[in-house]
Amino acid sequence: DARAARRVILPMLAPWLAVACLFQFLVSLLDDSVPSLFQFNLYPLTIFSEYSIRYDAAHAMLLSLPVLAISLPAVRLLMAALRNLPLAGSGQTGSDPHWRLPAPLRIATALGLALCLLQIFLPLGSLLAQALPSFSDARWLADALPDLGGTLAVGLLSAGITLPVAWTAADAIHTRRAGHPVWWWLMLVPLALPAPLIGVGLIHTWNAPALSWLGLYNTSVMPALAATLRFLPFSAMLLLAAMKRQHPDQLDAVRLLQRSALHGLFTVRLALLRGALLGAGL
Repeated sequence: DARAARRVILPMLAPWLAVACLFQFLVSLLDDSVPSLFQFNLYPLTIFSEYSIRYDAAHAMLLSLPVLAISLPAVRLLMAALRNLPLAGSGQTGSDPHWRLPAPLRIATALGLALCLLQIFLPLGSLLAQALPSFSDARWLADALPDLGGTLAVGLLSAGITLPVAWTAADAIHTRRAGHPVWWWLMLVPLALPAPLIGVGLIHTWNAPALSWLGLYNTSVMPALAATLRFLPFSAMLLLAAMKRQHPDQLDAVRLLQRSALHGLFTVRLALLRGALLGAGL
C-alpha cells in the first residue's frame, strides 16, 4: 500500500494538490482582515491605509503592482493546473479499495483533522461560555437585526449577480466556445486582485460622471458588487466541475430531443445542475 500510494496515488493527486495550494496561497496573500486583528499587517492593508489617507486611485494602483507581480503569475499557474484536472466523471461508482496510506500520511491527516476541529470548537466554545450570561437580555438581538437584514440583502443580491456570470463563464469554458480563453482570465483574475484595489476601483467607477447619475454608490449594490468580484471564481469553478461531470450521452439526448435551446435548458440542463447552482449561489 505504501508503494502504491507513493508511485500511483500521490502522482494522480498532484494536479489537485497543486490547485489546492495555489488557491490557498492566493487567498492568504490577498486577505488582510483576520491578520490585522492580530496587529500583523499584510501588504493589502498598506494599500487600504494609503488610499484612506490620500484618496488617490493612481497611487493605490502603483502600490498594488508588487503584489500583482506575485499574484498574476500564480493565477496563470492555477489556470494551467485547472485545465489539467481530470474533472470528467467516468460514470462508474466502483467500490472502496480500502487503501492503507503510509504512516506519515496517516499522521498528517490525523493532525490536520485535529487542528481543524480545534480551530472550530475551541474559539466557539470559549466565546459561547463568555456570552452565555448576556443571552438573558434580548436587547442585543434587537440592535443587531437591522445590520443582519442588510447583510442578508447584500448576500442575496451578490448571489443574484454572480450566478448568471458564473454560469456563462463555466459554460463557455466547458463547451470551448470561441473566446473561452478570455473567460478563463475573467473568471480567475479576481483571485489576483487585493480586496482594497477592488474597492478603490468600484468607488472611482461608480463616482465617475458617466455613471454617478445612477445613484448606486450609497446603496447595498456596492458591497454586493465587491463580493461578486471577490468570490466569482469559486462559484464558477463549482459550476464548471459540475458541468464536466455530466454524462455526455445525457447532453446529446437533450440536443436531439429538445424543441428549442431554451426548452432543453429549463427542462433538463438546469435540473441536472440544480445542486451545483444552489451551492454556487450559497
